[in-house]
Amino acid sequence: MLKNMLTYFFFLFLIVFLGSFTFCEQLGHNNTSIFASSKTEADAIQIFEKLTRNIIADDLNTSISRGWWLLSRKLIIKTHEQGIDLSPVVRSAELSIRRELNELARLLNKKHNEIATLSPAFQWAQSSDQVYLNIKFTYRWNAPGALKIENETVSIRDNIFFFSAMGSHSHEKKKYVLRLELFDDIDPDLSEWSFGSVGKLTCTLVKKESNTIWPRLLKDQKLKIPNMHVWWEMKEKHENLTANSSISNGTKTSSILNNTKNFENDLISTVREEL
Repeated sequence: MLKNMLTYFFFLFLIVFLGSFTFCEQLGHNNTSIFASSKTEADAIQIFEKLTRNIIADDLNTSISRGWWLLSRKLIIKTHEQGIDLSPVVRSAELSIRRELNELARLLNKKHNEIATLSPAFQWAQSSDQVYLNIKFTYRWNAPGALKIENETVSIRDNIFFFSAMGSHSHEKKKYVLRLELFDDIDPDLSEWSFGSVGKLTCTLVKKESNTIWPRLLKDQKLKIPNMHVWWEMKEKHENLTANSSISNGTKTSSILNNTKNFENDLISTVREEL
């Protein structure tokens, strides 16, 4: 019986010690707050009412970490009077608390261990020789998504483009899968893909049949992908290049025709003179 009691108190002491150690680690090894030894918020408020020095970060950090919200409000108001900015302490605590609450909210779902699979939003455009894809790791293009991914796979074969990867957003793991049956075949050896801006994958797919404009991206004319969008910036860029090229070619053609006409006139004049 005595042995069991000693074991119980030993483990109780160990838990309290480790808890205190963890708490001190969060505040820093040397907590200089005047409230560090306070047992209750009421005791800490009494100390605050008599405080003559400026508020320091450890004061506010200690108050927030112990859930002393009334004292925390008093401290923040006092910092305004003293011209002190302790907003980083509040922002850091806000992120930490929000992270823990998000995790609790995630655990409320009985299927929290399951990984959802979704088709990422993407934009597309084309030139006469290439197809351009801009893939964002989220379901809706204008919504935030995963900033980093792992286990990514990109496969291009004939007219099939396939992409898959694992990512997380709002503390939820997601699997992103995009399979496109394109209008025509792609040359996989010449095609390229890379991670562009944060949270996006850009692909340049080279058409096997060059100098052609596809009437649409997908082979199936009836298939509608709700989060597929036109990549207007890229589309307009290549339309302008095509237009400029046409103008340039037209100018060259006109110049050739004029030169030919002049040559014919000179030839006729020469023949008349000889006659």
